[in-house]
Amino acid sequence: MYSVNKWILAIVALVIIGAFVRTYGPLSSGTKGDEVFSQQGALSGDVIEMTKEGFAPQNIVIPVGTTVRFVNSDSEPHWPASGARPDEDVCPGFDSFRPIVPGEFYEFTFKEVKICPMHDQLNPSFTGIITVGNFQ
Repeated sequence: MYSVNKWILAIVALVIIGAFVRTYGPLSSGTKGDEVFSQQGALSGDVIEMTKEGFAPQNIVIPVGTTVRFVNSDSEPHWPASGARPDEDVCPGFDSFRPIVPGEFYEFTFKEVKICPMHDQLNPSFTGIITVGNFQ
């Protein structure tokens, strides 16, 4: 049963990513840590959109080593970071360390098995969970 759920989740994730790429095309700028990229970048790993309603999807399950791209699809800045609230740092290093403006993205590679709550520093009510597993 567990492996069936894993495959269903993987298929749903691929459909969402495909729909995103078809709708928005290649991304033109972004940030990884403190670096801002101006060249076009291919999607790598999973994508979480930051919108006026919050994170979309709000919760994801990924294998260890997955790079998650947080794309600002809103007209306002967002600041993704670890923890369910601004005073928590559950997954050290998972913090964009600055606002991500509309059209930019931030990437983080999750390197250990862990449950990583997340929030938006600028909108603390926007929360979610990234579950990082060791799937065989």
